Amino acid sequence: MFFKKNNPPQEFLALVISFVAQAASRPMSQSLADSCAQALLNGDADRCEGHLGEFILAPLAYEMVRHWEGCGRGTCANFTYRMMPFGWPSLAPITLLLTRPPALAEAHFRLWEQTLRPEGIIAQGIRREFENAEKYLLHMLLHATTDTVYRLSEGGPFISTHERAAHVPFQAKALLRQTLGIASRLSGSDYFVSKEVDGLQRCAQELI
Repeated sequence: MFFKKNNPPQEFLALVISFVAQAASRPMSQSLADSCAQALLNGDADRCEGHLGEFILAPLAYEMVRHWEGCGRGTCANFTYRMMPFGWPSLAPITLLLTRPPALAEAHFRLWEQTLRPEGIIAQGIRREFENAEKYLLHMLLHATTDTVYRLSEGGPFISTHERAAHVPFQAKALLRQTLGIASRLSGSDYFVSKEVDGLQRCAQELI
C-alpha cells in the first residue's frame, strides 16, 4: 500500500475515515471521505462529526498521535475532552482501534514511511518512529478511556462503588466489558501500555 498523491496525511485520514465508517455501518463515498479528511487536517472536526458521530474519534486519535506532545503536556487529557461529549458510545471507536486492525496498522506505517523517507530517514529509523507512534496511540486510547469512564460513572464526591456502578447503563456495561477484554490482551506489550491497561482494569472492574 502506497499513498498516490502528495499529501500522505490526508490520504491516510481518508482511509481511516472510510474504514471506520464501514465498521459503523455508515459507509460513505471516497469523495466524502477525502473531504472529511481535509476538513480534519484544517482543524474542522465538526464537519466530519455529522457523518461519523462518535467514530470521528478514530481519525482524531491518529491525528493527535501524529502531533504527539506527550501525556504530561496534555495530549491524553485533550483526547478525554474529545471523548466526553459522546458519553458511553465513545467506547465503540476506541474498542475498534484497540483491536489494531491490520489494514489500519499497515496504512499507519506507510504514512510514517512516506513522510520520513523524503527527509533521509533510513528504514530502521522509520520503523522505530512507527512503533513509537503505535505505542503512543495505545497509551492515549487507554488513558483517555480510563479517565472518561471515571467521569461518566461518578455521581458525586461521596458516592460508593456500588452506587457508581448503578449509574452505568446496561448497554454501557456490555461495551465496557468488550473494551476491557480487548485491552487486557495488550498487557505486557509495553511497560507504559501495560500500566494503562492495569488502570483501566481497576476502573472498569468496579463497575461491571
